[in-house]
Amino acid sequence: MSCTCEATNTYDLGQDVTIYGEWKTTAGELVDPAGTVRCKVKKPDETITTYTYGVDAAVEKVQDGQYRMKVNGSQAGTWFYRWYSDGVGAGADENEFVIARSQFG
Repeated sequence: MSCTCEATNTYDLGQDVTIYGEWKTTAGELVDPAGTVRCKVKKPDETITTYTYGVDAAVEKVQDGQYRMKVNGSQAGTWFYRWYSDGVGAGADENEFVIARSQFG
């Protein structure tokens, strides 16, 4: 299980950031977990929101074993996110990205 962002880890205030969660076999092949796929996002103000694939339209399946979500960087600071699943093939991983402060408010 791994989490990634787009190519960079620092973004502008108000920019959409695409985050990815990937589930792979020990051989490195993408594979869907048998359980529910979820993503928690923690904003700089400590607000945590949980998104569930199949329930929340924000979570999209790209292909077997790969999911993505766009997050609007509405607050400056460090954002954290955690992709996880349960059931057979369960996995979890966390990552972060930074939204830079704007010189224009």
